[in-house]
Amino acid sequence: MKNILMYLTIVFIWGTTWLAIKLQLGKVPPEVSIFYRFAIAGTLLFLYCKLRKISLHFKRQEHLFLFLLGCAMFSINFIFIYKSTLYLISGLVSVVFSLVSLFNIINNYLFFNKRPEKHVVLGGTIGLVGIMTLFWKSIFGMSFNQQILLGISLALAGTLIFSFGNIISFRNQKKGMRLVPSTAISMMYGASMMLIYVLAKGLPLGLPITFSYWASLLYLAIPGSVIAFLFYLDLISRIGPERAGYATIFFPLIALTLSYLLETYQWSWSDLVGVGLILFGNYAVMYKKKQPVAPGPN
Repeated sequence: MKNILMYLTIVFIWGTTWLAIKLQLGKVPPEVSIFYRFAIAGTLLFLYCKLRKISLHFKRQEHLFLFLLGCAMFSINFIFIYKSTLYLISGLVSVVFSLVSLFNIINNYLFFNKRPEKHVVLGGTIGLVGIMTLFWKSIFGMSFNQQILLGISLALAGTLIFSFGNIISFRNQKKGMRLVPSTAISMMYGASMMLIYVLAKGLPLGLPITFSYWASLLYLAIPGSVIAFLFYLDLISRIGPERAGYATIFFPLIALTLSYLLETYQWSWSDLVGVGLILFGNYAVMYKKKQPVAPGPN
């Protein structure tokens, strides 16, 4: 039951962060917003550890993997994904990012030699078909050119890097690295990498003093990063990266639902078919065959 609640919380929070990101567009460079997002989130987790007297000490070798996690999940991946949106419609970026579910299956096999269960592969494939169905009008109505292919390449790179982050987190927790302090340090490594990138590009670090920007920034930093990432990383250790990664397929579905409620988006029959495929794919991924119960003594 706890896994289900965590899963639903992740889907809801990350499915609604697009609203917060939309409020930030055009006000400051996205790289600057990403830096502040994870600097705030990492600082809050550091303070939590200090208040609860949770040790933040890790060995030197462990810091290497925490740094790699910070690069893969809290900085470099976002740079590629944000850059891809300069060349692609949001629907296509959502489709590409949903490939995390399949990348996790492949990487889990490559790094841990864990063969994927057939129903997980089947469910992930069905879910991706559902995403394609949701956005088929936008995707197939596009005329592909060099810029579109560049955008797809950037989105694929960001998605693959995020998947590597999933695998690193799985490895860290299997090695006994504590979730909250390791996430705090990884976020600060990620924020530091973003700061170096921002300074190298000569981007201004000033932020607008508006309610909408700060409300969106705090939403992305606290629910969108502290809560959702902790739940997601914990879920990776509980059910594996291949199952946890399926949550990414749900994000566009939540976003479209909010767009229908708050904006002018209208559902079509193809959208409903896509939703049905996503839900069925989720059932297939999460399905667990009941183990036969051994007969008791007569």
